[in-house]
Amino acid sequence: MKFGKDNLKNSILIFVPVILLIFFVFKHPKFIFLFLLIFITASITSLNYLITLPLDVTPVFFFSLIITSKIGLWYSFIFTILSGFLPSVLLKEFKPSSLIYLISNFFINIFSLYVSLNFINFIFLSFLYFLIVSIINGILEENLIQEIVFNFISLGINVIYFLKFSGLLNSILI
Repeated sequence: MKFGKDNLKNSILIFVPVILLIFFVFKHPKFIFLFLLIFITASITSLNYLITLPLDVTPVFFFSLIITSKIGLWYSFIFTILSGFLPSVLLKEFKPSSLIYLISNFFINIFSLYVSLNFINFIFLSFLYFLIVSIINGILEENLIQEIVFNFISLGINVIYFLKFSGLLNSILI
């Protein structure tokens, strides 16, 4: 088995985040849970890409809002990159829409710092996020109606995540 440039690149892409995560985990106990969330969410994201689902069923957006409100914006950004963006790169599924999701997620998380994360605000932030993503991706991919439908379904999935898991996560991350 040869160790070529592709293997080296993939090894670096995996090794650097793992080292960063180990540093964060030992610095703060909450990061053990954050590490688990990253692992679980990256697995779900990878599965989403491997099955080639036309819509996003991953909890990346939901978890990022919880992490922003409980731990901080930069940890949420790291979470989003490692669990949502990195799997698309490693699986060679990167598209411009992946970058749009990442940037939109970051801006919505900045905005979320100024509101309490209750159910109504979560619905508002989710709607805003999926509206922005739908419009931009719809324009770039020239299929606005399909983007709106898929992102509306993703909005519903995120509402279910909020209803089922926000209480548990809030109690763990206090």
